[in-house]
Amino acid sequence: MILNNIVAYFIFLFPTLVLAQEQFTLEGKVTGLTSSKIYLTYTDDYGKYSLDSAALTSEGIFSFSSKVPHPVKATLYSKTDRWRSDFILEQGKTTLNGDKYGTVKINGGANQEAFEILQIKEKKDALYFKDLNQKFAIAQKQKDTAETLLIQQQWNSKLAENISANKDFVRNHGELYIVLEPLNALLTKNAVAYKEGLSLFNNLSPQIKSSKMGEQITDLLAKKKLTAIGEIFTDFEQPDRSGRKVKLSSVLGEKYTLVHFWMAGSPSGRKENIAILPIYEKYRSKGFSVVAVSFDEDRDEWLKAINIDKASWVQLSDLKGWNRNFVSNLYDINTLPQNFLLDSKGYIVAKNLFGDELSICIHDLMK
Repeated sequence: MILNNIVAYFIFLFPTLVLAQEQFTLEGKVTGLTSSKIYLTYTDDYGKYSLDSAALTSEGIFSFSSKVPHPVKATLYSKTDRWRSDFILEQGKTTLNGDKYGTVKINGGANQEAFEILQIKEKKDALYFKDLNQKFAIAQKQKDTAETLLIQQQWNSKLAENISANKDFVRNHGELYIVLEPLNALLTKNAVAYKEGLSLFNNLSPQIKSSKMGEQITDLLAKKKLTAIGEIFTDFEQPDRSGRKVKLSSVLGEKYTLVHFWMAGSPSGRKENIAILPIYEKYRSKGFSVVAVSFDEDRDEWLKAINIDKASWVQLSDLKGWNRNFVSNLYDINTLPQNFLLDSKGYIVAKNLFGDELSICIHDLMK
C-alpha cells in the first residue's frame, strides 16, 4: 500500500557545527592594468553578496583583508580593463600574480588547488564538446547517419567519463568545501542514484556536511530517497481532465504502473507520450497502466496535447505550472520527461526508462 503521509523520516544525525568566520588576506600584482582600483566580489552559501575594492598601484600591486564564512568562489576584476580572474578565497593567505594578457598564477589553500584541477578539466572538456558539436553539424548537413551515431556515442561516452571523474573527485577530496558543488550537480542532474549519492555525502567531513550547502544536499537526498528504487512511492492527489481529484493509489494497475511526468510545451515529453502509446495498448489488458502528471498551466493546451498524442491513459494536473505543482516540489522533478515504474503495491521497481528501454523492461516483466 502506498504511503498516505509525507513523513520527514529521512533525518541525518550530524552534530550541528557553526562555521566560524575565516580570516583571509589576498594580495598580489597584475601588470598592464590601467585602472587605479581593483574589485573583489563573491556570494556565500547564505546568499550574502560581497563587493570590495582596493587601490591598485602604478605597478599593479593590491591587497585585501577580510573574513568569509567558508571557502567561496570569488572574482577579482578591473572594470576599465575588462580583466578578471576566478579563484577560491579561503582562510589564510592567497597570492595572485600575472599580467593583463598572460597567465595568472594563484597560490592559495587546498580548495584553490582542487579548484585548479577542476578548471583544467573543464577547459579541456569544453574544447572537446565544441569540436564534437562542429562535427555533428557537418554530419547532419551531409546526412551521414553512421557518423552522426558515432558522434552521439562519443558524446555519451565523454559524459559518462565526466560523471565518473566527478565522483572520484568528491571521494578524494571529502575534507574540502569545494566538493559540495560537483556533488550537488551529480544529484540534481540525476547522474547518481540515491544510495551512491548518500555514500558520497557520508564520505565528507562532519564540518562540510553541516555547512549551509551541506544542509541543502541533505534535503536533496531526503527527496531522492522518496523516489529510490525499492522504496514505496508516496501517494498524492491531483485533478483529472474533468476536474475530479484522483489519488495515485486508486488508479494503480493490477501489476505495474508507469508514473509519467510531462507537459505540453516539452518536445521530449511529447515524444515520450508517442513512445508510451504502443506499450500501453499492448499491455493494458495484462495489468499495465499509465498515470501521467502534467506541469502545464493552460488547460486548453494540456487537453489539446493529450488528444493529439492519443494519450488516453489517466491524465492528472493541478494546472499550477512546473514550479508550483505539489508533486513537482515533492519529488524534486527538475527535468522532463521523468518517470517511475511501480508494482501493484506502489514500490518503485525502475525509473527514467524511455523508448526502447521502457518497452523491453515492460516486456520482460510481463512474461
